Amino acid sequence: MPTSSDDAARPDPLLVIDALTAGYGGPPIIDQVSCQVGPGEIVTIVGPNGAGKSTLLKAVAGVLPASGGSVRLGGQEITNRRADRLARLGLGFVPQESDVFDTLTVTENLEMGGYLLDRRAVAEQIATVLDLLPALKKLRGRKAEKLSGGERKMTGIARALMNRPSVLLLDEPTAGLSPELSTTFLGEHVRRLSEHGTAVLLVEQKAIAALEASTWGVLLVNGRRHLDCPAQELAQRHDIGELFLGRAAAGGTSPAKPAAATRAQPE
Repeated sequence: MPTSSDDAARPDPLLVIDALTAGYGGPPIIDQVSCQVGPGEIVTIVGPNGAGKSTLLKAVAGVLPASGGSVRLGGQEITNRRADRLARLGLGFVPQESDVFDTLTVTENLEMGGYLLDRRAVAEQIATVLDLLPALKKLRGRKAEKLSGGERKMTGIARALMNRPSVLLLDEPTAGLSPELSTTFLGEHVRRLSEHGTAVLLVEQKAIAALEASTWGVLLVNGRRHLDCPAQELAQRHDIGELFLGRAAAGGTSPAKPAAATRAQPE
């Protein structure tokens, strides 16, 4: 990937996605997409509906086979590894749906998430995770089916954190949440993970709220990387509304005045 002074200021990457191509048997949904995320970074993938954002995460997480390119975690090639093996290597994935077990309590969901740990380590990790997401402490005995949308999202993230991932993939964590709750969720809960050194790769449709909580932003259009720059620079583009099929899809914020030029990648 091309480098710049902005790239040089970033931490060494834990996760490197290089020219990744994937789809569902027909034409590729993502085509030669590259990006990276390092410890303590929140890198947000944004773009219009159908741009391939969730497909990218699924291919990285081993849920969907990649037909080209590579994914490296901590310098190790992990392309097309099974999801369970990736968990052992330090990759956590929270899908948009089916991220918790409805009939289990919050504590039981966390215990299920810690399947790679022994019993004593599970108890210790639950305490660590609840310190990261303290709003869940009072909900430990509540079944997931009784949780609000935001509480379910936090439980899903907490479950993924049980195996102590160095990199966490989050697919649309604010789906179904109000704009106010979305901003709180991204600005407080997700940011807290990065502050503890986790590398977070986030797919989010509420672009402005996500970018404001992030360090780096990547814009996908028609399955290809279109822009790759500091998150605030991307959020301040004067044409952000048009890029997201209308300003509402970009988080409801009116476009700002043009910022410094953003690095464009060839389509």
